[in-house]
Amino acid sequence: MIFLPIIIAVILFILGLVMKNKTLKIIAILLFIVSILFFILLFLLSGCSNLPLEQNKKAINKPTSQETNIQQENNTNTILAEKYTGDLTLSKGENYKIYKNESIGISLVYVGNEKSYIKETGGKLQFVDYFEKMDKYSPNGQNYIEVYQKNTNDSFKEAVIKIIFEQVSSLDQCLIKTLENNGWQIVNVTYKDEYVFDKNKCFPGDEGPECLYRQVDEHTKLAFVNCSNFEKGPYGNYFIYQPQNTKNKIVFIRHVGGMDAAPWDASTIQLFESK
Repeated sequence: MIFLPIIIAVILFILGLVMKNKTLKIIAILLFIVSILFFILLFLLSGCSNLPLEQNKKAINKPTSQETNIQQENNTNTILAEKYTGDLTLSKGENYKIYKNESIGISLVYVGNEKSYIKETGGKLQFVDYFEKMDKYSPNGQNYIEVYQKNTNDSFKEAVIKIIFEQVSSLDQCLIKTLENNGWQIVNVTYKDEYVFDKNKCFPGDEGPECLYRQVDEHTKLAFVNCSNFEKGPYGNYFIYQPQNTKNKIVFIRHVGGMDAAPWDASTIQLFESK
């Protein structure tokens, strides 16, 4: 009962008058004054509490710094207008979207909902998904696309070797193989000691043993140490060069773990001159 201190103060004051007790009257007066001050403070606090609420309402409508950055990113993350016929599949609420970055010279098709987007940091692209139920953005930590500058006088293989040499001092443990695919040039960097699945650790399947990629985890770690982390690994990481589009950049497709499909279609990557 919030008025109890005042009631007690009044009773004490009356008793002080009846009993002609000065001490009781002083205690009653002090208790009354403290109670009044407490109620004034309580009133002020309750009155001001509406201010943060109003500010919070405004803050909800005002984009956060993260959302502002996302809106800026979304200038290059738009729903794909033309028909897409690749291997990406849609889940509920998703669209085929196109990412285009003029500053580093790359575009590609990916899958995402209205608020998901691709974030670029220092030439590295990462998919950031948005989960509406949790109102949360979540970066994909499994897949990356890395854009590297290339000296126009270097061959594709020479450019790849220079990138690897930034991490290692020798390529004795690496094999570098160049392939052609629909006008693209592709480089695979592989550890010289190729891994062979232990069939005894695999599961029986309708079309033969089904082996899990976790078997090669230790071998992959060894390959990264002895060759480089550009080694193709169990997920088939690789470099892309499109000399017909630009001779001054190459791209590395990196999948670092997990069996989930990448959010983008690497076959839709188009490199072009940066602006």
